[in-house]
Amino acid sequence: MDEIVKGFTGLFIIMVAVFMLLSFIGVSFDIETARGFFNEASDEIRDGNYSPKVINECISNAQKKGYELRFTEMKNDEDGIVEGGRLNLSYNIKIGFFKLEKKKTLDAYIG
Repeated sequence: MDEIVKGFTGLFIIMVAVFMLLSFIGVSFDIETARGFFNEASDEIRDGNYSPKVINECISNAQKKGYELRFTEMKNDEDGIVEGGRLNLSYNIKIGFFKLEKKKTLDAYIG
């Protein structure tokens, strides 16, 4: 009887460990997906010469993915031309096993 209890206890511990591992793998995937989107948006905005149309398209795409993207323009004082800006992406990561959710942010100057 004692061996049955030990067997089920061991099985339970292994199952908990597997679920924790799968949760952490999911979080890593979410973080890498957000970083990839951030890099793509940064490249698109830069390649689009900071066009408001391109910026709004990137913001719209971010909202569809559940992200919050903000771009703050930095203009040349003399002629008012946008020379770059600060790009900020906020996203949530969820650790399903622990029912935790945390907001993370990526921030960079592009120019």
